[in-house]
Amino acid sequence: MTIGSRARVGPVCAALAILCLSAGPATAQQAGELRVRVVDTQGEPIEEVDVRIVGLGRVSHLESGEEARFENVPAGTYLIEAESLRSGRGIQRVEVTARSVTEIVIEVSLFFHGDDLVVSVGTEGRQSELYSPTNVVQGIDLRASAQASLGETLAGEPGISSTYHGPGSSRPIIRGLGGDRVRILESGVGTGDASSTSADHAPGVESMTADRIEIIRGPATLLYGSSAIGGVVNVEDGRVPGELPAHPVTGSLIVRGGSASNERNVAGRLDGSTGKVAYHASGLYRKTDDYSIPGFAGIQPGDGVEGTLANSALENARFAAGLSYVGDNGFIGGSFSGYDSEYGVPGDPAAVEGGGEGEEGDVAIDLMQRRFDVETGWRFGSTFLKGITGRFGLADYRHFEVIVPEDGGEREIETRFFNNEWEGRLEAQHSFGGTSNGSLGVQVIDRDFEAIGEEAFVPPTKTTQYAVFLFEQFDLGEAVGLQVGGRFENQQTDNAEESVSREFNGISASLGAVIDAAEGLSFVLNGARSVKAPSAEELFSNGPHLATFTFEL
Repeated sequence: MTIGSRARVGPVCAALAILCLSAGPATAQQAGELRVRVVDTQGEPIEEVDVRIVGLGRVSHLESGEEARFENVPAGTYLIEAESLRSGRGIQRVEVTARSVTEIVIEVSLFFHGDDLVVSVGTEGRQSELYSPTNVVQGIDLRASAQASLGETLAGEPGISSTYHGPGSSRPIIRGLGGDRVRILESGVGTGDASSTSADHAPGVESMTADRIEIIRGPATLLYGSSAIGGVVNVEDGRVPGELPAHPVTGSLIVRGGSASNERNVAGRLDGSTGKVAYHASGLYRKTDDYSIPGFAGIQPGDGVEGTLANSALENARFAAGLSYVGDNGFIGGSFSGYDSEYGVPGDPAAVEGGGEGEEGDVAIDLMQRRFDVETGWRFGSTFLKGITGRFGLADYRHFEVIVPEDGGEREIETRFFNNEWEGRLEAQHSFGGTSNGSLGVQVIDRDFEAIGEEAFVPPTKTTQYAVFLFEQFDLGEAVGLQVGGRFENQQTDNAEESVSREFNGISASLGAVIDAAEGLSFVLNGARSVKAPSAEELFSNGPHLATFTFEL
């Protein structure tokens, strides 16, 4: 069960071929020129600002009131983002026509909240334009709120709470739904971990190295599968560069400490380019001791150690390296990344009647993941087929649930979890005339999951999922918009140990409308019918789970 296994070679080669072929039609399309000036709220030119064409990988760095000039831009509608460290941000939508020059002026402001850019909804859009409720955490806000686990990072966002089995592991809960009803993604494809199996299993993502985290609810979630019925959390970290940096080399270094757990944390990143090739490298290391708390951690007075949450220490390491070719009309690239984590699960197994009786020691999780990703995106400038995006992720994941003896003796592995998973998706952005935009796509997921040991509560299973989805948006005049979506999904889960195979078909659909009543005021109505296929854990779990003191059924 490794990335190099023979069963994995075919899907990887097929995905690479599809993504590479998608780059072909982008070379000879009708194009125009775009000129962009950037001013502040007083109409004065900006001293230093980066201007980018979102989704096209084109960036220009301006100084002293210069004008950005983008040539050979495929005809179509784009979001243009201007960002200045001193003056703030601004976003404006523009239509570029073939064989002509389009000129716009973007106003930037430091007070740019509530209208962030969202990329996880089929086509890029501003929050004010979307039919679905979204949250975006990025930039300085993300750096300030980033915690050791994804759930704790997002727990302060509206409508979001978190599971908690110690500082090392937590998953987001969106409007009361969690587990396999909230889909966690890395750059648009699944994380390939086992975090949905149980709340003590940490997601294989890192908040501190992310560029942005998007939380999507409502009809747009049907783009990502039945496990997204409660919502989608998409972590974008830029490890596959989608654009040439505005400067030849850029980097960042974050050093962080905390007194409550004696936290030591360092994260670094380097992005750059040479010619048409962009590269990315990043890494993180985090280590903490047991957390300091007031009083005792036990339910009964005097239980535990006063002033300490025992077995709450953790150690994390993360690395990623990526390389992309970036052309005038798009990009194609790949990355390799890894995540290692060892953390304690607070609690005393011997204190739980009927579960863990006689155990002498603490429960810890030893986790490792290695991952390979390929991404591509191209814009064609055609009146019908506007562009194509493809994403493929292959993950090799394992974690061990370990008993750590109180006397410091040899550790004992109680249960081993293995998850080998790949996911690929291909989307075509299109338009029917000038009043509609949409996305037609296919998605394939293949997952081998296995638990080995005395408390392996899930038998070995293989799950294959195929889906096709359609998402359309229609402009019915200047003030009224309509959005429709549909998804067909087939899932088959095989349990070889019990010679059982279960197959499910699901049809999900959504309908939304928006009315712009006045500037800054709009009314949105959404309705959706969503069908969720059960995961392998939901179908076949039957046994005790030591780390969470539960019996899974």
